[in-house]
Amino acid sequence: MRSLSSSRLAPGLGLAYVVLVAINIVGFGGGNPPDPAATAEQIRAAYAAHHIAYTLGPFLDGLGSILLVGFFYILARRAEARWGVVAPIAIVGAILVSALDLLWAGALWTAVQLALLNASAESVKAMVYLSQGILGVIGVPLAVTYVAFGIASVRVRSLPIWFGWTAIVIGALALTAVIVTSFTTTPSGLAFVGYILSLVWLIAVAIYLLARPERGTGDLAAAPSP
Repeated sequence: MRSLSSSRLAPGLGLAYVVLVAINIVGFGGGNPPDPAATAEQIRAAYAAHHIAYTLGPFLDGLGSILLVGFFYILARRAEARWGVVAPIAIVGAILVSALDLLWAGALWTAVQLALLNASAESVKAMVYLSQGILGVIGVPLAVTYVAFGIASVRVRSLPIWFGWTAIVIGALALTAVIVTSFTTTPSGLAFVGYILSLVWLIAVAIYLLARPERGTGDLAAAPSP
């Protein structure tokens, strides 16, 4: 009974994460980075004028990242006996993703407060670009989480095998985006593709677990998936 309850909680957390991310992107612009050509004064003015969007949106995203940790934690712990060392790797990766996401939100919140206090434009710009730097590396633990989860799913078959391979692809895209971005001045389109794909993957996994809550457990992992 406890195992089945956790299998219902996990998809709920995953779907709640997707909802919060969607609200941030659609309602608040997702903490969009400033125009690279914008001056420090223009950045400060933009963050002061849109302080609600740049504060509430990232806060919702950060809250969602905590729910994402719960999602991966429950699934990993339920199949931990069969996953072996991969389970804690996936959990640690998810925790690091959440920590960096919260740091990103905190940096944007600080930028907004500095802008509202009419602090120096350069200090606002510095915090904004710090937040973008954090986003630039968040793909590393994200890749670790999805690849670890994907490998475990393919080996254990606690979920249909295509969930595992898709997770591995998402992780590979995230890591590739980090590498590409480190050599360019503009964000890689791979990051956006991987991000959207990860949201679709979460929705699909959540729906599957809601429909078949007995799946994803360590005890049933050996059974072939459809």
